[in-house]
Formats: sequence, C-alpha cells, structure tokens
Amino acid sequence: MISIVCDSTVYMTAKEAQQLGVNIVPVSYYTPEKSYDETYIEQNGEYETIIGRQNCKTNHTNIAVFLSVFKKLLSEGSEILCITLSSRLSGTYSSAKVAAKEIGSDKIMVVDSLSTAGGMFILADMARKLIDEKQSLIEVAMALEQARDKINIIFSVNDMKPLRKSGRLGIVRQSVGTILNVRPIFKCIEGAVVSQGMARGSSEQAEYLASSVPLTASEVYIHYINNYKMTAVITKMLRERNFSGKITLRKLGPVLGVHLGLSVTGLVWFDK
Repeated sequence: MISIVCDSTVYMTAKEAQQLGVNIVPVSYYTPEKSYDETYIEQNGEYETIIGRQNCKTNHTNIAVFLSVFKKLLSEGSEILCITLSSRLSGTYSSAKVAAKEIGSDKIMVVDSLSTAGGMFILADMARKLIDEKQSLIEVAMALEQARDKINIIFSVNDMKPLRKSGRLGIVRQSVGTILNVRPIFKCIEGAVVSQGMARGSSEQAEYLASSVPLTASEVYIHYINNYKMTAVITKMLRERNFSGKITLRKLGPVLGVHLGLSVTGLVWFDK
C-alpha cells in the first residue's frame, strides 16, 4: 500500500483528500498575535478577513510534523509518496527530505512538485491513478517528476505589494504594477515566479490569462480568492475560444493569499 502525503497548499477539500487517499500536512501562517495551521480548503475559516486586516507571514511545514506523519503511516504498513510545493517557494520540501532521511527508510519518496495548488492537485490525482494501477513507489515518483514539467501555471494580481513583500518574486522591474490600472502577469517556471507581461485593466487581464490556455488541454483549473467575478469572465472567454475541456474553479487558501494577495487569479493546466 502506498499512502500519499501533500502539504496544505494543494488546496483539497476533506472529501477530495479522502477520495484520493491524501494525508494533508499543514503549512502555517501567523499574525503578531496568533498562529494558524492551514488545512482543507473549506475549513480555513474567515482567513480573508485576517489577511486583509493583519500583517501576516507564513512558516513552512517543520520537520517534526513530517516525522510524525511518516512514522504513523509506516507503522500502519504503508509506503509513502510525499508531494510538496515548490522548493523554490518554500522550505517545506527540505523539511520533508530531512524527515525522510532521518527515518532512513526506502519506503519514503519525496517529490518536489515545482508548483503548488492546482499543479500539486494534478500530481496527486495522477499518483492515485498510478497507485491504483499497482505501479511501484519509485515508478510513481519517477512518473510525477517527468509529468511536473508539463504543468503550466499563469496568474495575475491587482496589487503587487503582497508578492513583493513575500520575497518569492524573481527580478522584476520595480515599476511593474505601480502604474494605475496595470495588472502584472506571472508564470511559475521551474518552480519559481517569473514576470510574463502586463495587462491594462481587468478585461485585458482576463483575455491574457484565457488566451494562454491551449485548446488541446483536457482540463483547466481557475484559482481565485476574492476575485470570483473574474472566474466567470475567464470561463466565458474560454468557451468563446471553443475550449471544450473541463473548467474547474478552485479557491486558494490563506498561505498563498498571504504571498499573492486576495485579488489573485490563476490558471493551471497539464500539457499532454
């Protein structure tokens, strides 16, 4: 038996995690007064209010949490496939690797997703299918490491301040996003955030995002937090371009909200 472990930025519901057999480990965020553990997406409470009013920061999942989860699953007779958000965005992958090394078992494989959110969800869903096909732990891990290069993530924000403050942004001109009504566009490439261009106004922003999705994609995830209206606009644009694949709306959680802001809109798809 192979058990899947993902950090909370995969943004699954409790039902989805149960269906896919995924064990969620929390990434945390905190205010000057209190710390919160991120969990299943529908169980994160009114985090938008907290992020909107407080100066929040995040902590990656620590080694002790991974040790506890890994030891429990091993004691139950499981092999373990752990999928984490990009090592270039968080220390969570490093914590998982250190925990696996400390245990010293060949029954644990840790995969750097080089993405997060929908990208991780795609890999977790793929892992479940491969496990159900009776592929070995190492075969599944290798398949995911090959597949991750075909995951595409593009997103835009209305406010650059959270992203600049997070330190997760590569070298980008300081003028990006400071001009009135200009919306910066970014991609996640090889696990890092890279500037892709700019759009003027929300209509051009939506068109830029929608037109990035190839018509051959079988499914696209549209991520949002407070920008729900934008998801309807992008969905309409995709259908007008004769995109026939599945369109799934997925809300992001507090950890990415801290780093990207509440106005983020992102699209994720897999190139077959």
